[in-house]
Amino acid sequence: MRFLVRLEAHLPHLGDAELARLNAAETARGTVLREAGVLEQIWRLEGRRANVGVWRVADRAELDRVLETLPLWRWLKVAEVTVLLPHPVATASG
Repeated sequence: MRFLVRLEAHLPHLGDAELARLNAAETARGTVLREAGVLEQIWRLEGRRANVGVWRVADRAELDRVLETLPLWRWLKVAEVTVLLPHPVATASG
């Protein structure tokens, strides 16, 4: 299944070194998930610490388990999760 997920980070005040460490860990984990095909695409949302991504997992339970592996998880709010279904235009042969 594919899910459209919007995540918003609400970080406490962290020192520069800790923030850099967490950002690097988050990027590294995201890269692993992208290479594994779990995170198909991700975009940052302008003007806030938030993103929207397309995640490919078996079901919502697996999505939750994967999201919980993100280094920033404790400060993330899952703002929206939407199941994505195939559209006839995308599957039409031409």
